[in-house]
Parts: sequence; structure tokens; C-alpha cells
Amino acid sequence: MVRAKNTAITIAASAIAVASCLCDRVAWGNDDDNQAVQGTPRFVGRLLASRRNGKTVPLSVDIRIWNISENRVELPVSGFFIASAISGDLVAVINGRSETHSSGDFWTVPDGVPMLVAAQGEAAILETIAVNIARVFGENERPF
Repeated sequence: MVRAKNTAITIAASAIAVASCLCDRVAWGNDDDNQAVQGTPRFVGRLLASRRNGKTVPLSVDIRIWNISENRVELPVSGFFIASAISGDLVAVINGRSETHSSGDFWTVPDGVPMLVAAQGEAAILETIAVNIARVFGENERPF
């Protein structure tokens, strides 16, 4: 079980490193508070991560930037993800537990668990990195 967790963390870290290299600019999203919360995609795609035994694992990676207001909203992120407070202070509610985060903080959210967030001031900026096992690629498909 511990080995499986370590492998999952290694795969997630590899996906983050590769995806971060592919992102050359930050998009700050939509300032219109009347619309449903939508993240601005920085990278959305599939990657192949190598295991120690040489086999590859297809991963679906989705990196988004979110503008968070004082209103509490549930982020529509699916699967396991890493959240990082880019700017401002915010409150995140995960599994009914409320946590306060400041700029520079990061935390993980398990697969299938919703996260509610609200800025503690006027606004906060949050980045999410969702990593999921993707379906196996067909012979004529490419991971990118």
C-alpha cells in the first residue's frame, strides 16, 4: 500500500514537472462575477509517465488558474488534485473541514472529494493541478 502511494506521488510529481515546463505564460481568467466559476486552462492534455519497471502509465493532466471571490463556490475539478494559493488568502472546505490558506500554500484533495473555496478578502487566485490515470492510447493516437 505504501509503495502504491509512493508510486502515485512520483507519477503526480513527474506530471507536474512536465506540465509546468509546457506552460510559458499565466492566464488570469474571467473577472465577471456573474458567471459560474470557471478556471482558465494553462495545460490540459495527456502524458505518459514511466514506472520503475519500465512500463508506462497514461495520465490525464489539467492545470487551471481560478479567480476566487468572497462567495463560497465548489470547484468543478475531478480526480486527485493539488491546489496552490497563488495570491490572497482563502478558506478551503474539504470533507467538512475548513482550512485557511495564504499565498504560497499548497495542499492535496483526494479523488472524488469536492472542495469549496472562498476568498477571505476581495479576491484570491488559486491554481489546481489535477492528475488522473487516463485511458490507454490507441495505436494511431498520440499522448499530446
